[in-house]
Amino acid sequence: MLVKSDIVQDYSDKISKFKSEFNFVRSIYVIEEKKDEVILGIRINPDLTDENLSELIFRLEEIFGKKVRLCRNGIEEVNYVMSKISDYLKSHGGSVKVKEVNEERGEVIVSLQGACALCPSAIVTMKAGIRRTLSRYIPWIKKVEPAEKPVEPNFNFKLAPKSQK
Repeated sequence: MLVKSDIVQDYSDKISKFKSEFNFVRSIYVIEEKKDEVILGIRINPDLTDENLSELIFRLEEIFGKKVRLCRNGIEEVNYVMSKISDYLKSHGGSVKVKEVNEERGEVIVSLQGACALCPSAIVTMKAGIRRTLSRYIPWIKKVEPAEKPVEPNFNFKLAPKSQK
């Protein structure tokens, strides 16, 4: 399970100083910190040279004191976090597929598959599991929606008509 500490505040001064040193970095934030690695969301100018990228990674590893993994776009970030969620869904016979990522609108569209697609708890999985986890770790996410409209299960029950008194 993904566990996020208060690292955003722990590193906020270092990150702002870092951004002033590297003018080609548009934004940077911590997605997750592990014992030996930190995963960062970063947006950099497209004209970044390999030399600048190497210098950037070296400096980040100095700041964090551990290996750094960069997610350079929204799709990489969403896939990283979804890989953590998918392990849980697999244990229930289901899976989730990312259909669309629109960073500009802050929106992610996903499709529940397998046992999760028809599960009566699919709405809870979507809201309390997927939506909450993605928006907690990726700051630009505002909305997570299912690709398909949730289907109410049909148990073929026929209710007796209400008695008229």
